Amino acid sequence: MSFMNGLLITSTVGEFVAAGIMFFSSFPPPIGPKLAAVPQPVGPFLVNHFGLGMLCCGIGSLASFWGPRPVPVAAMAPLLTWHLGATLLSFNQHTMGVTEGDFAAAILHGFIGICMIIAMVLERQAKKKAP
Repeated sequence: MSFMNGLLITSTVGEFVAAGIMFFSSFPPPIGPKLAAVPQPVGPFLVNHFGLGMLCCGIGSLASFWGPRPVPVAAMAPLLTWHLGATLLSFNQHTMGVTEGDFAAAILHGFIGICMIIAMVLERQAKKKAP
């Protein structure tokens, strides 16, 4: 299994699990109770749309896993935007208030985003070396 395949499988599983957690409103503290406290109809709207975004990223990861190699940049761009964007947003003042200073999401999304960039470079280098 290649480095890229491992990342895409990890991203697929992670996003599907996160989407399920969002759809069933069982996100763990500190975020879960704060999302549950958002008044109707805004709260369910936000939670369902965040879950839909996570589901779409999971589907994109799965499609990229089954797609051609090297993975096209057009397929990786939304995934990289999601992971690197989530990393940057984790350091936002408002986000830090919601997460109570927990940087686990920033570390996780940043790590996956950087690894995806590295995997893209490695795939393209391997293709150039192949006869």
